[in-house]
Amino acid sequence: MQRANFFICVLVAIFPVYLIATNTLWIHDVEGNAYDTITVDIDIINDAPFVAFQFDLPLSQQLTYLHNSATLSGRATDHVIDAALVDDSILRIVAYSSTNAPFTGDSGVVAHFKLILGSVPGDYPLVMLNPIIGDSNSNNILTDTINGTLTLLAPDIEADVQMLDFDRTPLGSYTDRSFTIFNYGNQLLHVDSVNIDNPYFEVIGSNTFDIPAYDSYTIQVRFNSVVKDTYNNVLTIVSNDPDEPYYTVSLHAIAFAVNELHVGDIFAFSGDTVTLTCSINNMEPFVGFQFDMLLPEPMYYIDASASLSSRAVDHNVSVALINDDTLRVIAYSSTNTPFTGNDGDILYLDFYIEGVAGYYPIVVDNVIIADSSGANILSDYYNGELEIAAADIYGVDSMDFGNVSLLDTLLQYIVIGNNGNDTLNIYQIVFTESSFWTTVTLPIRLAPYEEIEIPVLFGTTDKGPHYGIMQIFSNDPDESPFEISLYGFVFAPNYMIVNDTLGMPGDTVLIHVDVDNYEQFVAFQFDLTFANELTYVEGSAQLTDRAQGHDLSASLVDSNVLRVIAYSMQQNVFMGNSGAVVTMQFVIDSTCGEGYLPLTLSNTILGDSNSNNILWDVVNGYVLVDTTSPNTPTLVTPHDGYYINNNIVELTWQSATDNLSGVAYYSLEYDVDSLFINSVDTIVYDTTITMEFGESRYYWHVCATDFAGNESGWSEVWWFEVDTRAPQTPSLISPADSAYMNDVEVVFQW
Repeated sequence: MQRANFFICVLVAIFPVYLIATNTLWIHDVEGNAYDTITVDIDIINDAPFVAFQFDLPLSQQLTYLHNSATLSGRATDHVIDAALVDDSILRIVAYSSTNAPFTGDSGVVAHFKLILGSVPGDYPLVMLNPIIGDSNSNNILTDTINGTLTLLAPDIEADVQMLDFDRTPLGSYTDRSFTIFNYGNQLLHVDSVNIDNPYFEVIGSNTFDIPAYDSYTIQVRFNSVVKDTYNNVLTIVSNDPDEPYYTVSLHAIAFAVNELHVGDIFAFSGDTVTLTCSINNMEPFVGFQFDMLLPEPMYYIDASASLSSRAVDHNVSVALINDDTLRVIAYSSTNTPFTGNDGDILYLDFYIEGVAGYYPIVVDNVIIADSSGANILSDYYNGELEIAAADIYGVDSMDFGNVSLLDTLLQYIVIGNNGNDTLNIYQIVFTESSFWTTVTLPIRLAPYEEIEIPVLFGTTDKGPHYGIMQIFSNDPDESPFEISLYGFVFAPNYMIVNDTLGMPGDTVLIHVDVDNYEQFVAFQFDLTFANELTYVEGSAQLTDRAQGHDLSASLVDSNVLRVIAYSMQQNVFMGNSGAVVTMQFVIDSTCGEGYLPLTLSNTILGDSNSNNILWDVVNGYVLVDTTSPNTPTLVTPHDGYYINNNIVELTWQSATDNLSGVAYYSLEYDVDSLFINSVDTIVYDTTITMEFGESRYYWHVCATDFAGNESGWSEVWWFEVDTRAPQTPSLISPADSAYMNDVEVVFQW
């Protein structure tokens, strides 16, 4: 080994790369079966003579170098070859001549070595590292390398599970599980047998089969539950896998006797008393049972209602609440006598149900089914469910009636509905405040998802805010009464009103301020803000005849704000309940354009004899300046030049339009003379009039006047003629009466 290492160092150190001729170092491809020993050939194709070669070959864990198996071929003369492992995984091969003699020939195998194969199939690369072909001048004349591949031929078994869990299987039944075997190898996997070390497990299908390379096969295994026990066994697959000829999969199963407690389901209407049934189906005899039942909120146990079914012999049952919502049930036999039968009802419990509609779980815990030895033979238990059918009222939670005059009663409707699955029965409605009431007829019954509008009225002569609660009593289990908050404000209808008026530029208009009052008043005050186009006429403010010895003060507090105060030192009451209390004059600017000039009240007071301001609201007004005439009307019927054989004639025309003050009336003028010298004028407030006319021809036209006094132009002049007299009866001339004619053409004359 020391000599080989010495030459390795020399060759690596003194051989430079020589690139003149083509000289290739080649490891041939090779294949073999698992655990075979195979020979690998080393070939050199050379254009130039060479005296030595060297390379390192990394080896996979599945490849093992056979010690001292490296040999030279017949191309060697006095050459020697050394092969040794470096770092346990790299095979270093060095061949050389101490006399510097060249290898013979220019191609062919120069050496061989042997490898022992492992068991894992696959392609393993034979890649040379640090390759050298040395000439006599110690030059590395290598130009190329061809690496090889070693193919290890073998099947390779693998399964997708390490254990099959059959879980719990009741006696007399079976459970199937399956798993998949994979052949990850490159050769056929032959399974000789599939064996299980317990007869209660069996393979469904063939125990012998082949799996091609890179393919798979599914095995189905059945557990037959015959004897009550827990089973942990092994399934063994015997195959031609070289390193895993006995492949194992663990099996786990539990065979149990079916001894089950079933808690029944309940359907009930809220307010009902119902019976809950529990049953047990059993494969083994049992002498007692016990469980804790967690009661949902709407479910109340009726004391001493528990009873056992006819399956009991000398058994007793004890039922009691161990806390607010847990019911403990214990059934036993003092003589250890089994219950009879293998299936059926075992226990009855009565409950009072009261709650909201819905579904509620009936859960049991700490369940025991005991045999005669005291062992718990329970295999499983099943909870029950309570379904409650109940009415479920819904509606708004508040209603605001706003402001209501004490002279009025306001009606509103509240929608009440039933979201439950039982009929809602409303049997009483109560109001906590007498100013609210209803006229609905009771009882009210609403089917599920039905609604009704309940009238609610509000009215009283008691001024101010009113708060109340509407309480609706029904069979809703958790919302009786259903409460709705009510609010309303009652006021006395005392108003101060500025009346609208019309005017033309330059006119002096009279403004009326009215008071409509429900309550008596002795004084009033206001500030009237008017448009810049208006000028107050000093001293023009006057109280109306509603005043009774009251004093009046009216003065400008700003250029366009007039303050008016009226009072009585004797607290005299203004007369009446409506109408003007004060008037004042304003001049419209002569340059004012048409439009609305606002009159706005502020700082208003309507004082009673107790110095209270009883005013509820104000209504502002305006002065309307209208300088535009209405458009000219268009006549409709009778048509121009129309003859009428009736003295009663209806005259119609199209409406005129006026965008500001509006059309006040129409002027109709008619005459037997087209010049209207002796015309008849009629005021008409509509666009039609029916009149009686004598026998004659009549000319007529219409004009419109708006509320500001602006007149439109006259319409076109039309005429119609009334003629109700028939013409004179004609006299016949020829042919004469009873005349005979000798011609086919006859001329009639009259």
